[in-house]
Amino acid sequence: MVNSKRIVAVVVTSLSLGISSLAVAGTRPVSPTEVPRAVVAAVSERYPNAQGVQFAREMGHGKTVYAVRLAVAGAPTQLCVAQSGGIEREQQAVAPATLPAPVQQSLVASGFKSAEVVAAQRTTRSGQLAIYELVVAFAGSEHQVTFDAQGELVTAPTSGSCVGEPGATSDRVASAPTAPATSTTQTSA
Repeated sequence: MVNSKRIVAVVVTSLSLGISSLAVAGTRPVSPTEVPRAVVAAVSERYPNAQGVQFAREMGHGKTVYAVRLAVAGAPTQLCVAQSGGIEREQQAVAPATLPAPVQQSLVASGFKSAEVVAAQRTTRSGQLAIYELVVAFAGSEHQVTFDAQGELVTAPTSGSCVGEPGATSDRVASAPTAPATSTTQTSA
């Protein structure tokens, strides 16, 4: 049911697009020497074996945050790190088979029961709130659907931006998906 090559390609593409779109939102790539020590230390402590670490400084709404893109054991990962070194958001590609049981059950119970999960990503904010963003192939097109760890549908998708992101402080949660054609799903671009 799961095509692992497509998973990596879609998630890498979506994470790459997130960093690329940051450039439009007041972000610029920076070298590690331009990054506060607290940010570099937080990334190194959290992921001592990370590969391909890239930094970008994002400024908006009177706030400066560092977007960090890296690979952890081959999984594309993106972090939003405050100047103080606090990791505010972490997004990491995950294998669909490792999704929490409530997420898998909600997907089966939804209008996407026969859909193929082509990509999955876990997002945590401040190390607490976990949501799972899925790209599913259904009826000839791909859709994005997002659940929290308890399997509830999240209607406010995350953005690639580290500052000023809609739903960053509290995602709105709906009851459960009813069909793929509802307004709670998005067609992937």
